[in-house]
Amino acid sequence: MNFIIKLGKKFLDLPLFFQVFALACSLMVALAVYGFFISSFREARVFLYSGLTGFLIFALINLATSNRNLKESGLTQLISLLLLFILLPLFLALPSWIILSGTSFLNSYLDMVGAFTTTGLPVFDDNVLSRPISLWRALIAWFGGGLIWIAAFAILLPASRGGFDVFSSKNIGSSHKRNLTLNERSVTLAKVSTKLIPIYIGLTFILWFTLTSLGTDGYISLIRAFSIMSTSGIPGPEKFGSDGAGFLGEFVIVIFLMLALSHNIFYSLNNKENLKKLSFDKEIQLGLFTIICITGVLSLKDMSLLSSTFNLNDSFLSGLKLVWGNFFTSFSFITTNGYFSSY
Repeated sequence: MNFIIKLGKKFLDLPLFFQVFALACSLMVALAVYGFFISSFREARVFLYSGLTGFLIFALINLATSNRNLKESGLTQLISLLLLFILLPLFLALPSWIILSGTSFLNSYLDMVGAFTTTGLPVFDDNVLSRPISLWRALIAWFGGGLIWIAAFAILLPASRGGFDVFSSKNIGSSHKRNLTLNERSVTLAKVSTKLIPIYIGLTFILWFTLTSLGTDGYISLIRAFSIMSTSGIPGPEKFGSDGAGFLGEFVIVIFLMLALSHNIFYSLNNKENLKKLSFDKEIQLGLFTIICITGVLSLKDMSLLSSTFNLNDSFLSGLKLVWGNFFTSFSFITTNGYFSSY
């Protein structure tokens, strides 16, 4: 038990780049387990060997730097964050490059950059991707989204970067004017991670369970949960309208996409008084006002089609479907998720 505690403390003292690299190796092993579970043995072996190779590289680097103080300043944390989005996809692209025979490494790299940065750049057609690869893309996007959340609160906020004070309901940056020491930065990163990671994972599992209970296939709903929490917009192989969740599924997705409208929501999750004040949050008000305006413009533009497309008896219901479809699509796009409503 003491060995595990010491190992965990040693891991938390490592630079951000090494921590994220080790976690990425763990995700590869998790995909290997999934591949073996669904009898995709070739994909499982590729993910397993890639993950073990990464762990070997991590162990060698950790051994070579064991006698050095590797605690990072604010500038080196920002540099590590930048290098992660440039260099780590080189390693993350290895499984898909090996599995997808005939593709170039550049395509695999661009695919992983799009996933890891949560932009969801579509490089490959869904019909050429196996289930492990599709899940891998969504998992990496989810992993990158969690990293961006942690970096925003643990790196950008103390460094007075990221514009948190523009719409904040309180002067968040006032307590971070003083430059933090190396130890304080390390402790801040650890504390923020231990608070945000359980929330992030818990919300993902709640969304996965909810979509599955509404009729979406468990595999599809897991990909949707990953992409919605990271706002990467990776939809998976099945389109809306045929996934079984219908309107209720889209309604649940809108609720979870509310998290992308304001960073103050995360400050309020542990404080009921602040949770009651979210209706007055300027970020949420601006986001909802923009979405409603876009929905109104799109709906008015399409209302003229109702008389020629639908029967008179169904016009009211058809109008509601049209408004909801425009609202959901606008909400999805303004939160950078990019899903189209089935309506």
